[in-house]
Formats: sequence, structure tokens, C-alpha cells
Amino acid sequence: MQGSDRIREVTCIRCPMGCVVAVECDGSGGARYVQGASCVRGQEYAVAEATAPERMMATVIDVPGCPEPLSVKTERPIPKHLVQDAVCMAKQAAVALPVHIGQVIVPNVCGTGVPIVATKNLDQSFASSRAFADATTSEK
Repeated sequence: MQGSDRIREVTCIRCPMGCVVAVECDGSGGARYVQGASCVRGQEYAVAEATAPERMMATVIDVPGCPEPLSVKTERPIPKHLVQDAVCMAKQAAVALPVHIGQVIVPNVCGTGVPIVATKNLDQSFASSRAFADATTSEK
């Protein structure tokens, strides 16, 4: 190894094998595969993880008039350092019933071009029947 080069080990998550992959990182933000991956996908994952890690974001948000929270996620991975900001954006989104799976909740999270979408259906009847059930249960 020379100067600012260093070896970094990354555990691949592309398949259940969990290969420990060695990647050589240069001082300028680049990286190259060294060894350890049992497939090309593992090699690509390790280099990407070492240079620009990405994650999916998933959380739940409140919907006015509905006792059940709405689960949401990013449609694609976003840069790892933006995940917390994405959660905050999701929690601040104004959502009204009905909501359908795949409905865009935030169209462009943190300037990435990636939308946050709903992962379940919530409709007026669900909110009404749930509120009725909750009120009935609390009276007992």
C-alpha cells in the first residue's frame, strides 16, 4: 500500500452468503475491489459501499383522523448520510385519507429525485371503524 491507500473490509448484503470483501480505498474517494466476493454483485456492492454508501429509509407517519400510523419508505436507496433528514421530511409531510400503496408522500426527498411512498392502504372506512372500535373498547 502506498501513501493514503488503505484496505477496508465490507460485509456484502447482496445475498445470504455474507462475503467479507476487501476493497482498497485511495485518498481521493475512489476504491477498487481486492478480494473476498464470490460474485460480481458482491464486488460492485463493496466498492459502492466504500465510496458512496446508500440505504433505504422506512418509517411510520401520523395521518390526521386515523389512529393507525402510515408506513412509508423511499422508492430506491438514498445516500446514507441523508437518511435522518429523509425521516424528518416524511414526518413533516401533510397526508390526508385515503392513502394507497405506492402513493407518493414526498416527491423528491432531500433533492435526490427519489420519492417517499406509502407502503399500505388507509381509507376513511378503516379510520372510522377503528375509531369506533377504540371508543367502544375504552368504555368497558
